[in-house]
Amino acid sequence: MRQQRRAPDGWNGSTQIMNTAKSVHGVLLLFLLASCAHQRTSLSGSVPLAVHRTAMPIQLDGSVDKPVWQQVKPIRFDIPRELQQQGQSLEEAGAARLLWDDQYLYVAFDFTDSDVVANGTEDDQEHHNLGDVAEIFLKPTDQTWYWEFHVTPAGYVSTYLHHGRGRFGLQGVNSHVKPRFIEAAARVRGTLNDDRDRDERWTAEVAIPWSKLDGFGEKPDVKANWTILLARYNYTRYRTQATGPELSSWPVLSRAAYHLVEQYAPLKLVP
Repeated sequence: MRQQRRAPDGWNGSTQIMNTAKSVHGVLLLFLLASCAHQRTSLSGSVPLAVHRTAMPIQLDGSVDKPVWQQVKPIRFDIPRELQQQGQSLEEAGAARLLWDDQYLYVAFDFTDSDVVANGTEDDQEHHNLGDVAEIFLKPTDQTWYWEFHVTPAGYVSTYLHHGRGRFGLQGVNSHVKPRFIEAAARVRGTLNDDRDRDERWTAEVAIPWSKLDGFGEKPDVKANWTILLARYNYTRYRTQATGPELSSWPVLSRAAYHLVEQYAPLKLVP
């Protein structure tokens, strides 16, 4: 930051001008500091996600219209900032709601979708290449490893445990974890895998057991110090702005890359 020059001794300029200059300098300084703080907050995803405790276990059936979820404020997905800066906007909305208890972290997804597609036929396929998916990333703040969970409109899941981004591309390393240990259910309002009509929506519920979230023998505090990203792949024939799936998430990322772990949001569990 440019330092303010000291006026030479004996300067006889107007005191009012000097005071005005100092005031303007102070305003500019405050503006720059506020802008930098806003940028750090926006890009790092540092605003915590407060998740409240549920008094009763949630029975998963894929519906997010039941009272337990309707009492939870949804968080809204959006496309990455680099696409927003290019003039693009989110075409099909998505939202998530979260709750927790001693056994599980619960996540409910609700997606507007004009063309629901899920071509996978079993768990632990590369479902993000086979159709629509909802994704949950969970990373301990003090570890390199992190979990990645997918659920499809057909109710199939994929589970990944990543050692860390420094091992991406290493041959012979399979990050799939089998068999599935998360619970999931999904519903479609429309016709799955039929692009001859327009669909409306698909929803999903996921329950992730805290007891299974250790990684490589390292057990973090299961209810503290987690960061999270909630994301979506949305394939549809009716999208007009681009080719390929629409990628959206919360927190909103700087660019379309779901492994930007430094931009995940802290997870704050509220009793």
